[in-house]
Amino acid sequence: MQSLNAISLILIFLACTLLLLAYHIYFTKVGLSTNLVVQTPHKKLSHNKLLTLFACYGFQLSDGVCFGVSLLWAVLFMTNNEETFYKQLDALRRYQDCLPEKLRDIPMHSTSEEDALLLNFKYRIKKIIQIQSPEEYPNIYRKHTWQADIDVILATINDPHHHVKRQFMHTHAFKDRNDAKYIFSQLFTSLHQHKFVLLLSSHAHTIAITIQGNQWLVLNTNSLYEHDLKYPYLRFNTDGMVDYLYTHFAAKLSRHLILSMDFIGKPHTPIDPNLRWLKAIAPLSATYQEGDNNTRLSFLSIAAFQGDMSAIRQGIKRGWGAFFHYHSSDSSPITLAISQGRTEVFIALLNAAPHNLNIKRQCDKKSLLHLAVLSHTIDIVRYLLNLKKININSTDINGETPLMISCTTLQSKTDDTIIRLLLAKGASINIKSTSGKTVYDYAKDHSNPIATKYLTEYNNASFSCSF
Repeated sequence: MQSLNAISLILIFLACTLLLLAYHIYFTKVGLSTNLVVQTPHKKLSHNKLLTLFACYGFQLSDGVCFGVSLLWAVLFMTNNEETFYKQLDALRRYQDCLPEKLRDIPMHSTSEEDALLLNFKYRIKKIIQIQSPEEYPNIYRKHTWQADIDVILATINDPHHHVKRQFMHTHAFKDRNDAKYIFSQLFTSLHQHKFVLLLSSHAHTIAITIQGNQWLVLNTNSLYEHDLKYPYLRFNTDGMVDYLYTHFAAKLSRHLILSMDFIGKPHTPIDPNLRWLKAIAPLSATYQEGDNNTRLSFLSIAAFQGDMSAIRQGIKRGWGAFFHYHSSDSSPITLAISQGRTEVFIALLNAAPHNLNIKRQCDKKSLLHLAVLSHTIDIVRYLLNLKKININSTDINGETPLMISCTTLQSKTDDTIIRLLLAKGASINIKSTSGKTVYDYAKDHSNPIATKYLTEYNNASFSCSF
């Protein structure tokens, strides 16, 4: 009896071995891996993990994707197309520890819905990145566009048959948690019968919220699937959501919370009449909020970053400071207006203090013109050059002029508009920096043949005209 049992065990072992061998031969023959891909069913999806997963599709990102994900979700939610997005995120969540293997092992002609969701997510990522960094896609937006240009972004990425737009924007400084709870309670009462998405942004992070039933839904790329593994969003009552906002946007502060609020909706169901009360609430003071790298962001800075002209006018009327804080990580309203291409904001701030036209930042002695050239904000450069008292040859701490800086930017390698504007207004090509370099050296050192070519043509034309 024992010998029969032993023989049976041997036969079972041999059968299993043959089965595994056949399995290996078959999958090797069709070109698939024999490694097992194991899902991760009970795990949330973090922002850093999301960036890692995007890299599996060939997108190497150093910055975040919170704005891109939030605005895309807003569009999908408003057009009733969010369920597919949820399924794609859930598939990423479940395969987050083995996504490269999963993508590699998907058969060429797979009919699996899950496989299709994972493969098609690459096109979703492209859209997210285009929304996140619009300044890098002038060919798509057909103009220089920044995150705060939500109207331009929506007009570009929207399906014409499902138009979605920003209906209302507002920058708000909350006095304390009780004040925030009051404001969001009022928002809930005003909007609970409307379909909308509200983007809440600081200088460094964006989340999206809406109302469903008697709760707020919150989509935050830092907290996907934290409450429920079925859906990526979080659910809160008003008090809970305000506490959550203070945790994620004002962790360094005991009281102050400053947010830019962008209300996304559909044109045929306007919500702005329900929000006039919010616009009437003025900020209490020139409140500051802690930012990254020990920077301090004022209410006016965040308003400038977002391009909120109503808030800018309020700040100017109250005499709040718009210029430099004199440190390397500058966060003054005027500087943020330049870096974000907020031309209207910049003009308003400068007109309120025209004596600061040629002011220099203490840390590096760069002027407003230097900073506008460095940011490649063409409209602001053009505006400054048309002012009679502008010092076009101002030098910074390294003796560099705006013309020298213009030859070093990445954008100038494909767009020489700023170089042409500077030379047309009389910028000198003969000044040398503290290291003894001319503008030609800057163009050469930064491998900028377009700048070198135009500088040479300009010099030759000037030489000919001198005779």
